[in-house]
Amino acid sequence: PIIKEHRDSRPLVDKLVEAGNACDDMVRAERSNALRRRSNVTPLKRSPLTGN
Repeated sequence: PIIKEHRDSRPLVDKLVEAGNACDDMVRAERSNALRRRSNVTPLKRSPLTGN
């Protein structure tokens, strides 16, 4: 009986694994894009503080 349950649940497990992998891919792509965008922006030049 337990082997049949395992066999019957296999398609659901496969779908969950696929969904998890797709989610991981999206998160990686978002992080990669954010890092790329951040590296393209040059920091603002700050003028030195003058003592009064």
